[in-house]
Amino acid sequence: MTNQRTPAGTTVEEIKDPSDLPRLSPSLSFFQPHIRHQVEEVLAIGGEAYVSQTQDETRAGRSVSGVFIFDSYERIGTAYTRSSEVFDYFCALKPDSYVNSEVEPPLPHETYDIYTIESANMPKEHVFSHEVGVAGESDLKDVLDFLQEEHPYMNPKWVRVAFDSGDRFFVVRLFGGWIAGLGWATLVNGVGRMNDVYVLPRYRKMGICGDILYARFLWLRSRGAKWSYSEVLRSNTTMARAALNEGMRVSGQIYGYTVP
Repeated sequence: MTNQRTPAGTTVEEIKDPSDLPRLSPSLSFFQPHIRHQVEEVLAIGGEAYVSQTQDETRAGRSVSGVFIFDSYERIGTAYTRSSEVFDYFCALKPDSYVNSEVEPPLPHETYDIYTIESANMPKEHVFSHEVGVAGESDLKDVLDFLQEEHPYMNPKWVRVAFDSGDRFFVVRLFGGWIAGLGWATLVNGVGRMNDVYVLPRYRKMGICGDILYARFLWLRSRGAKWSYSEVLRSNTTMARAALNEGMRVSGQIYGYTVP
């Protein structure tokens, strides 16, 4: 840990085992259904996790006021909190890093819109332009190669850990079996999460983004998802347009902040 001063009435400790994470209130974060899953994954790839607890004035005792996960390989973290003081504390732990949070920083940052949809409101029709497959064990090397081409500094442990923890990768292969586009989905506690779709530049504007998005809808709904969400960088107009075309709506924002 660090000697950084914690907010008044707050304690922070590092979590070494996901089972040590206390009970989380739904009011902690929009992402509360998936936080424990994210802690499990980040610890499995060799990252770090911290939890802050603050004196609860309405009850005797303390309640969780924030959870922070950090991948030291990529130097990317996520602060699950609605407290600006707790957010500032977590950021101070990891200078020269990139932190995502629902707390809007006062300094320059990127904005991600949170798109949501209830499974009952999914569009009933979608005309696929491409075959979308769900990656299996034998596809993981191709998935890793594709993602490292898109993100050269990504933690290579993440693909295996995500697959083993139940996340699934959806791929479109073209012209000799090369992956042209990829997106993944997570289902935890009846809530689906869908990250951005990545499409190689030469294959964009071919409908791949929308096909992968709808394929994930179908997979999540078939496995009991009540609703699903996706965080889309506001400048990613292609993904935003695909989400709106498939009936998703903006329900909030998160912010990406480069910690000086």
